[in-house]
Amino acid sequence: MKKKVLITGGAGYIGYHLVRQLLKRKDVYITVLDSFLYEDSSLNEFKKNKNLSIIKGDICNLYDMVKVVKNADIVIALAAIVGDPACALDEEQTYSSNYHSTALLVQLCNYYKVKRLIFASSCSVYGASDILLNEGSKLSPLSLYAKTRIMSEELIKKNVSQNLEWIILRFGTVFGWSKRMRFDLVVNFLTANSFFAKKIDILGGDQWRPLVHVSDVANALFLSIFADGNIVSREIFNVGDNKLNVQIKDIAEKISSKIKKVRINYKHIPFSDRRNYKVSFDKIRTLLKFEAKYSIERITSKEINAVINVLKSGWITTGHKNLEFAKEINKIVGSKYCVPLNSCTASIHLALIAAGVKENDEIITTPMTFVSTINSILYLKAKPIFVDIKENDFIMDEERVERFITKKTKAILTVHYGGFSANLDKLTQIAKKYKLELIEDAAHSFGSKYKKKFIGQDSKYCCFSFYPTKNITTGEGGAFVTNNNKIFKRVSRLGLHGISKDAWKRYSKVGSWKYDVKEIGFKYNMTDIQAAIGLAQLSRYNELKKHRKIIYGIYSDGLSKVKEVEIVKGNNYSDPFQHLFVIRIKSKVINRNVFIEKMKEKNIICSVHFIPVYRFSVYKKLLTTKVKDYPQTEKAFQECVSIPFSSSITKKEATTVIKEVNKIFS
Repeated sequence: MKKKVLITGGAGYIGYHLVRQLLKRKDVYITVLDSFLYEDSSLNEFKKNKNLSIIKGDICNLYDMVKVVKNADIVIALAAIVGDPACALDEEQTYSSNYHSTALLVQLCNYYKVKRLIFASSCSVYGASDILLNEGSKLSPLSLYAKTRIMSEELIKKNVSQNLEWIILRFGTVFGWSKRMRFDLVVNFLTANSFFAKKIDILGGDQWRPLVHVSDVANALFLSIFADGNIVSREIFNVGDNKLNVQIKDIAEKISSKIKKVRINYKHIPFSDRRNYKVSFDKIRTLLKFEAKYSIERITSKEINAVINVLKSGWITTGHKNLEFAKEINKIVGSKYCVPLNSCTASIHLALIAAGVKENDEIITTPMTFVSTINSILYLKAKPIFVDIKENDFIMDEERVERFITKKTKAILTVHYGGFSANLDKLTQIAKKYKLELIEDAAHSFGSKYKKKFIGQDSKYCCFSFYPTKNITTGEGGAFVTNNNKIFKRVSRLGLHGISKDAWKRYSKVGSWKYDVKEIGFKYNMTDIQAAIGLAQLSRYNELKKHRKIIYGIYSDGLSKVKEVEIVKGNNYSDPFQHLFVIRIKSKVINRNVFIEKMKEKNIICSVHFIPVYRFSVYKKLLTTKVKDYPQTEKAFQECVSIPFSSSITKKEATTVIKEVNKIFS
């Protein structure tokens, strides 16, 4: 049975991205109600989809609303007059569209027994504040727009029936491209001004804004549709990312760094900006497992132009750009063969299959890793066997591996950590001795070296990640590299349904329409759009690596004298392309969790890499592991913190992090 989802305002700025994401599912039927006040072309690419109905109508009109609400299971209320300037043009119309329409919607949802109502609100309801605001903070509307959002929120909370689940999402300041574009939003406005006027005028600049990309907003709505009602019903969530609480001046600087010959004009203002505020997004991350994927500066004009060229070419799936990307990876790594894929998870899964892993086989690996490593083993109904880590680099202790080898052991799956390499000589020696396969999860280590050779250079099975936070990105993506032609051919086939030849070759002048499916495969291929982004990133490889080394050095120098902090320095056989900067908290007064909270109070968001996988509920049920068997892993978990570290962090930001760490322990 398909979920029937109604989206009011579904052809708008956010609606376009939400519709696109929902249509990827086969268990949803979408109805969009939109007035098409500006134009009606934003959803043209989806009009032929059988799971979508587009209706022109007015959210204030009873007849129009009855027609669409009566058959809905879930209603997403996006339609409204949005933003302070637009609302100020006609107060009466604003009250009608933003408040009275909500009253009508709630009444109809109750009457037609709609199961869930998701209401789009705004973080602007909080007003100005010097503290980090959360969902329980006092509301202080400073505009008509914010006032009508609060009025609608209160109306929903007081008037929905007992059986109707409601969720309120308060969006941060949205930015990014959409088919139905908005240029009244700060990032979009400043970017457009940079292109056309070659200048950015900034009043003040110290004001804070909680930014969130339009695609991430769509994802938050998507998660709200499918979330467990016991967890999310009658809850309010701020939508954004703590790392994207930024000052206006920093937005201007980041935009000007990407667009040539842009002048920033700072103008002092004697008054305080009424919309100066920072917001906490911990709740949505915890309950909805929401993670923002996009930031302002991660993608440059190189990546944008590369994608545009692919779109113009007419070939956007796996094709020539994939081949170019694979060739460039081989050139950097020194490997013979590369298969670009849609994730590192896919790469590990296919590596295990190619290695001959079967049901009940045992795979020796580390508990100090992301869950994708373990899930890939479990996909094949094999069993992960955990080996404790080393204290210096958080990597599986190679000296302990042999004692866990049994007749059922099929492979060793090592995980390179934070850019540091595992001891590949030792692991290769063990693998040969016991006739095991050695598979490398190198999600953290593209561009890193082991004993002067790139990770992947001499590998039989090596898996890379190009997720947005990794050393280079393709948006989402991964790659498998090998020096074995037979394995390369099999992984290539398995990555695209087991088909015997590349799809694009069938449409070339020398190609044939005939192909064969030699075994059951998967839909793990990388698109040419992703590959184009990757190629642009690889052209900046030296720049990105150099920048990370500089920031790593600043952190190392600045934190080495803090006695309560111990830097995880890795090992002497690695030459890392640093992915993380990890410290251990050694204070008897301030533990790791308290440290993270204190940093968060200063709007510095830290993380933990990783929560040992055996601590998660699902693995407690599936695996018979005991915490006491992994003392080094547990100690590392209790003490470790990953402080902000990426290709986009500035020297100034790194210095600020160091200052705040020193303050905490002073």
